[in-house]
Amino acid sequence: AELALLRGHSFGIKTVRFSPRMREIIVVGDAQDMMISVWAWPGKVMGSLNKFSDEIYAMDVSANSQYFVTVGNKHVKFYYLELKRSPGNSVSPQCLKIVYGERHEQACHRKSSDAPARRHSSKPPDCLPGAGVSRHRKQGFTVVSVCPVGVHIATGNRHGRVNIYDTNSMRVTSTMHAHEAEITALAYSITHNYKVRAWTTQ
Repeated sequence: AELALLRGHSFGIKTVRFSPRMREIIVVGDAQDMMISVWAWPGKVMGSLNKFSDEIYAMDVSANSQYFVTVGNKHVKFYYLELKRSPGNSVSPQCLKIVYGERHEQACHRKSSDAPARRHSSKPPDCLPGAGVSRHRKQGFTVVSVCPVGVHIATGNRHGRVNIYDTNSMRVTSTMHAHEAEITALAYSITHNYKVRAWTTQ
């Protein structure tokens, strides 16, 4: 039986995810739609980001449901799910806040009360350094996975490489040439050492 019908996207849907706490649904549109929507289950829209500049290829949600991460050819971006964290967002005042990406200078608003989280915290930083933006534009990110405890994220790209980022500093802590072809899937193990597995279709 149908539980809910969510309307709001004009074109195709790329991916749909429930947050781990099952309170929100994140919907990412395709290259024609170019829109992200966040819904409070079972169907109340919380916010949307219209006409993002770079097509999204993959998305993952943190285990604590505080934020989700998207990747594309030119970006790695974090979006807060919590409405209370949305003030000061120059991109979408309703809900979403980009804290890293090509336009991080306009999207981030550092405040004394929004200091970066300490190491081993599962919270993402409020404003991340942009030193690696030009490098990221050449990566062609295809997949992303958030570590179960939120300390790291892993991204895979078209060249078969996997990068591991520290979520406090957003610096690359490890790079692996996992495959000769495009990475099509990533997953963290649930064991204490959180190993990353990467897949390709070739």
